[in-house]
Amino acid sequence: MGSKFSVSRMRKELAAQTMTSVTVSSDSIFQSGLVLSDIGTLTAAGSSQADAATIVNHVTAVGSANGTRGVKLPVAATNGELYVIGNFKNDQTLKLYPSTGSQFNGNAPDQSINITGSGAALCFYASSSAANAWIVVDRGLT
Repeated sequence: MGSKFSVSRMRKELAAQTMTSVTVSSDSIFQSGLVLSDIGTLTAAGSSQADAATIVNHVTAVGSANGTRGVKLPVAATNGELYVIGNFKNDQTLKLYPSTGSQFNGNAPDQSINITGSGAALCFYASSSAANAWIVVDRGLT
């Protein structure tokens, strides 16, 4: 993705991608392309996992990052759910928290990661009996 994030840019880039058939939840199935109605914006909030803004859209452009404000992934995620989070605050870092009790890439539970200005994270939920884990593929994480 480019150096700046916007919802329209995310839509255009995602529209170029195709999937054959993936069940995302009980109410939506993608076939031969992505459904782009689950894209939104969110204002970062708080300075801890407890008071961070909760992500509700599968593709989210986040504003108001200031190095301490953050967002967190939803607790009600199911295996295979995918979330794309973009920080469109060019000069500020955004804190990204896993859902409560979960972890990123084998890190300690509830530990945040940072998304740099104009960076993005692709988060895939993969629960197992051992841990509730988010697998994160990144661009601009620190």
